[in-house]
Amino acid sequence: MILTRNFLSLAVLAIGATPCMGQFQLQCFGGRALDCSQFITPFCNGLTADGPVASGDIVSRCFNVFNGLRCDLTALNTGANATTSAAANCSTAMKAVSGGCPSDGSATFSNSFYFQLDPNTGRCAIPGGN
Repeated sequence: MILTRNFLSLAVLAIGATPCMGQFQLQCFGGRALDCSQFITPFCNGLTADGPVASGDIVSRCFNVFNGLRCDLTALNTGANATTSAAANCSTAMKAVSGGCPSDGSATFSNSFYFQLDPNTGRCAIPGGN
């Protein structure tokens, strides 16, 4: 199983770093191990649902998993301009983190976006709640 995961991780990283998709830097952290891959597509597809993501803006979503665990997915526009075309890079980045890191991590596209996938304990906060 470890051999398969390592091979898959290398394949995802190789695909994600191809010139047609843009170059990114992957960084793994030492947090909780939890599979958050099922939330990548809904997060990335909804990234620009409310319009362009302005320079410096953060889009973040929390997904409850099970047994008091959650997945926090975040995107930060580090570029100089607002954009509506972040979904492709988001999917590439988040899949690279999910496949290439044993727990949480981030992927940064130069002059574009910073993406982070972060599994945590605790349920998602209720918006506007205590």
